[in-house]
Amino acid sequence: MSTIMASTSDAAAFYATFQRLKADTADALSHNAPDAAPKLAALRAALAAARPTLPSYDQRSYDTQVRDLETKLAASRADKPKSRFAFKRAPPTGASASAPASASSSRAHSASPASPASPVPPSSAPTPTPTPTPPATTYTLSAHRNRTLTPSDYAGVGSYTLTLSDLADCVVDLRASPGLTSLHARDMRRCVLLAPIMAGSAMLSDMHECAVALGAQQFRLHDSADCALLLHTASMPVVERACKTLTG
Repeated sequence: MSTIMASTSDAAAFYATFQRLKADTADALSHNAPDAAPKLAALRAALAAARPTLPSYDQRSYDTQVRDLETKLAASRADKPKSRFAFKRAPPTGASASAPASASSSRAHSASPASPASPVPPSSAPTPTPTPTPPATTYTLSAHRNRTLTPSDYAGVGSYTLTLSDLADCVVDLRASPGLTSLHARDMRRCVLLAPIMAGSAMLSDMHECAVALGAQQFRLHDSADCALLLHTASMPVVERACKTLTG
């Protein structure tokens, strides 16, 4: 447990360091400052040093942000104008200047006026039809007492989000829910909540005397008390305004 707490503390401390270095680098890039590249190098070095203490999800997030800054740096370098050297031709003097002038004048008088070009109609390219995005599906289980609730109680189809509310003395077993991607729960009393590892987030609030076991990319609990949590998360769980809560 002490190793986990130390790793979590290190990851939280590095988050503040990373944000500070990232802000300095972004500011230098926005002003095309000459120290933008050294600041970006310092950010990379800090991330490399802290990588062993970071969860894999946080590592991927930091790598993506660093790559974005590298792309901006490369673009700023490409946009800088390159100086070009060219020989200047000296203006003609004396008789040599008068001869070309008279020749060009005679050509101007003899040339017939050009007829105006007919306008070219704009090409009528077909406008692509946007592909409609299917609406997100959300199911709700609410106002139950002394029951065992399973996916058969809401018949979820495909990928969906489930909302739980106003439940007391219930066992909510969602482990056989392959389509469950996100979970929202509030106002639950003396309940057991079991959920599979989800691709999205789990947001819980107003939970009292509950036992929760689930997996998610992100977990958040607030305004709760007397709960036991067994979590599998890709990022650090967030627990706010919760007392007498055990986490494992």
